[in-house]
Order: sequence, then structure tokens, then C-alpha cells
Amino acid sequence: MEYALRDARKPIGVATYRIVRRLPKELKGQLPSPEQIGRLLEDLG
Repeated sequence: MEYALRDARKPIGVATYRIVRRLPKELKGQLPSPEQIGRLLEDLG
């Protein structure tokens, strides 16, 4: 426990992101469609 909290005030990691209107070409076909996501969420309920 002491080890886990010793540096708890330091940031764990830093990430950068940017918001885009279109999906980058390299990601097309790698992410589910909105319809697929809807079906997956229905299956969870």
C-alpha cells in the first residue's frame, strides 16, 4: 500500500488527442459501425 501511494500526487501518464470530423483512413475497417455498437449494447441489456 505504501508503495502505491508514495507517488500518488504525480501524474500517471500523459496523453495527447485531437478531435477530428472524419475517421483517419488507417482506422477505417478497424472500428465497429454505429449499428454494430447498438447491437452490442442491446445484447448487454
